[in-house]
Amino acid sequence: MGFLARWLVNAAGFFAAILVVPGIMTAAQSRWDIMLIATVAGLVNTVISPIFKFFTFPFVFLTLGLWLLIANMIMFWLAGYLGQEMGFGFTVNGFWATFLGALIVSVVSSIFGALLSKSPSRN
Repeated sequence: MGFLARWLVNAAGFFAAILVVPGIMTAAQSRWDIMLIATVAGLVNTVISPIFKFFTFPFVFLTLGLWLLIANMIMFWLAGYLGQEMGFGFTVNGFWATFLGALIVSVVSSIFGALLSKSPSRN
């Protein structure tokens, strides 16, 4: 799956989370703001997330992987915070809104990613 497809899938995940979860508010004025949120989230997941997960690996090991849920929540919140500082992000109110938002982004991205990555069979 190409970069543009992954970016659009990520944007769809954030759009779904913003629409569905009541504790997530956005200052987005247009769909381009959602694309910018997806760009910031992509940069956070590409640059900061691997470093964060590397240094918190003992927590991942000790919690048998449950720490990865918390790590994804932190990355979701950080993407919203950084975007908010730039004028187009979103705010998340509370633990459950963050959890549901990160979960929705992950599920939507996984589903669309799986659908887009399937290549047609050649018989």
